[in-house]
Amino acid sequence: MKYRPDFPDRFGSIEHARRHGQDFFPWYNTEHHHVGLGLFTPHDVHYGLAAAKREQRARVLTDAFARHPERFPNGPPQPKAVPTEVWINPPLDCANFSAGENTMTPRSREIAIVDPGASCQADSRVGHLARVNLTSEDLCMAAAQ
Repeated sequence: MKYRPDFPDRFGSIEHARRHGQDFFPWYNTEHHHVGLGLFTPHDVHYGLAAAKREQRARVLTDAFARHPERFPNGPPQPKAVPTEVWINPPLDCANFSAGENTMTPRSREIAIVDPGASCQADSRVGHLARVNLTSEDLCMAAAQ
């Protein structure tokens, strides 16, 4: 939210914040295509519309490839998959998570902003985290994010 050009640095009052939210949240949920959601909107994913939109994208990409295959050196393009699950904050009970569901990815390591002078100590053997096979680096990066 804070990286939107029209997002204020500060709100002058609760009324100002509410007015801004009345425009911002409908846009964010119904118009903004999120990279983390396969370039679908939260509305599309939440209401089951993303699969049909993915099929439509696939048809457009197939047609584009048929007309100009030279534009696609890696072969026929595919639209991003429809997400099956998305978390802002994963539940604390990680007992059902496998190592394959570890949300720490190489991309999240790239975009993490960490204070160069900061330090972190983590013990992956603590409680439920031992079952997720996180490295100490994963835990520190997750904490930094």
